[in-house]
Amino acid sequence: MSASSAQQAQTLRCLLIAVILLLLLFGVVAGVAISLVLANNYIFIPTQTAVARATQDAGAATQQAQADNDADGLSNGEEVSLGTDPNRADTDEDGLRDGQEARSAGTNPLNRDTDGDTLTDGQEINQTQTSPTDPDTDGDGISDGLDLTPAATPSPFPERGALWSV
Repeated sequence: MSASSAQQAQTLRCLLIAVILLLLLFGVVAGVAISLVLANNYIFIPTQTAVARATQDAGAATQQAQADNDADGLSNGEEVSLGTDPNRADTDEDGLRDGQEARSAGTNPLNRDTDGDTLTDGQEINQTQTSPTDPDTDGDGISDGLDLTPAATPSPFPERGALWSV
């Protein structure tokens, strides 16, 4: 072998060793990276069992959200979104079920006295037949809570002196 071909062979061997070392280094780095990823749960390959369990859990969560634990007319999901208690039919304890307040009465199921007239929403609907959303149902200028006849239609003011005539 000539000196030139011996030098070329030596250069090829060095290049080959360098390539092998780079491949080994790359393999080690890649292996460490894959190990770290797997160890930190960055990669999840679902099995059929995991998919079935997730589907079952989602179905149970949907059923629970659609259920009405306290039978007040609102689903548990609606109660959560309104901030009411899905296990108490009358969250604010005013005498009206949460569903009645949210769906038909137009009152706040989290406030015992929606209109602030000192009568609870339940008292206004079930006892005095006044509006739970209007503090002066009959418009006479006296709050329903203080008015002796809160549901009466206001009559025109009597003429001067009419109250004192015998």
